[in-house]
Amino acid sequence: MSNFDYEKPLDMALTSWQQIADEDGNLIYEGFTVDNRPCGSGTAFYPDGTRYMEGIWGCKGIIAGREYYPNGQLRFEGAYRHNGGYGPNFPQYGRFFGTDGELLYEGLFRITKSGVGWPTVVEPAEYGKVIQDAAPRIKMLSCEDMRRIAVELGGC
Repeated sequence: MSNFDYEKPLDMALTSWQQIADEDGNLIYEGFTVDNRPCGSGTAFYPDGTRYMEGIWGCKGIIAGREYYPNGQLRFEGAYRHNGGYGPNFPQYGRFFGTDGELLYEGLFRITKSGVGWPTVVEPAEYGKVIQDAAPRIKMLSCEDMRRIAVELGGC
């Protein structure tokens, strides 16, 4: 049984609405953060200011929301699966669109993982890389970070 006090509000100092910039000063994330990393509702941007991803962020990246191509067209909307291995979360169920906005696939996504756990989408085969080449480099919360924060809050 956890010794977490459910009647006591969480220390809101742990979370904040923040804008994060890359080393060149380009806005790459705006939204809720924990330890200066995306956690909660927020939007990530390509370095040129185009939306990259928007939705709910958690351990290892986005967990539900939308991803866009560098041209601004919607690429994916749906749920992402937490990757227990090396690498980012990946699309689990949703809709995949082409760079022209055409719906190409809807349903459950199938993936394979490399020896260290990096995910590759195999269905739909046209999906390509899980992380697009132009994607901003944003430091994400790790599972270890989440465990540490839970302990600091008196849980786990």
